[in-house]
Amino acid sequence: SDPGRLRDLVGTARAALLLLGGATWTAEQALSFGLIDVICDDPMIRAQEVAADALGAEHSHVAAVKAMIGRHGGDDRPRLVPL
Repeated sequence: SDPGRLRDLVGTARAALLLLGGATWTAEQALSFGLIDVICDDPMIRAQEVAADALGAEHSHVAAVKAMIGRHGGDDRPRLVPL
């Protein structure tokens, strides 16, 4: 839904291969291209592990960190893919 973001993540040539050429990538390739951050068996369990500290933190602390991250632009959210 966002070709520009895809281009920024994987580069112009790879984005064109995927969007115009119908290329498919393995999880290992997506990891090497920077499209995902980790390969895991169960993305929901991994997401819960990643979020555990934030879920236990004070709301004001989480809000302050999110505000600081937002000032730097870009999107560095972890991207998970099931095996």
